[in-house]
Amino acid sequence: MEVKMFNLKAESQRLKEEVADHAKVLAELDTTRAKIEQLNKVDI
Repeated sequence: MEVKMFNLKAESQRLKEEVADHAKVLAELDTTRAKIEQLNKVDI
């Protein structure tokens, strides 16, 4: 039972880190989209 609890806690931590990584990537994507929009406005 303790091993299962340990494994679940480890998986939970891994998933939390994965969600944090996804949030960081989404923020970078939004920033990049904004930069592209600005560059497109300058070119027009």
